[in-house]
Amino acid sequence: MPFQTVVLLILRLLKSSLKTELKSFYTQVFKVDEVVNWVSDAALCKARQKIKYDIFADLGKMMADSFYESVVGERWHGFRLLGVDGSEINLPSSKELLKDFGKHHTNSIGTEVPQARVSFLSDVLNKLTIDTALESFKTGEQTMFLEHVKILKPKDLLTADANYGHFWILKKVVETGADYCFRVSKSSKFIKWIIRNKLTP
Repeated sequence: MPFQTVVLLILRLLKSSLKTELKSFYTQVFKVDEVVNWVSDAALCKARQKIKYDIFADLGKMMADSFYESVVGERWHGFRLLGVDGSEINLPSSKELLKDFGKHHTNSIGTEVPQARVSFLSDVLNKLTIDTALESFKTGEQTMFLEHVKILKPKDLLTADANYGHFWILKKVVETGADYCFRVSKSSKFIKWIIRNKLTP
């Protein structure tokens, strides 16, 4: 199966059986109805294994760049309003995934479950993800943020929860010329220092 076809199929977020999805895809896109007879489930699975996840991150960046080149988009008081956050996803159990992402836990039937951590930098007003990262669950959100910070620029206003409220992260953001609005824990040494020195507004 051609590379472009496999990528388009994956982007459709397959929900039904592979045979049903293949028939629907070829009927709608290529106006061909006999695909069930010459494209097998195994052929799709084999072709899909050759696709690296990086292609989808790159496509996302290309779409974001295209959006900003052709559309001004919504802004908040002149700022591009951004949000950063992370999450974890369980992955199918396989030797390859366990090697790359590590075992997170063993389920009730004794299967070792690998887990990945994902991180997103999004334009929240325009509902657009502008940068993504995928790592082992052992990699922290703060470390993954170092990739996102390269995207920031003046007139960006970055929002984040308390997990990102560390002095070194705020310093990185300021160095880009962007502004920020983070939740920060009162127990933070940085915040205690600000309060102690009466640097609050």
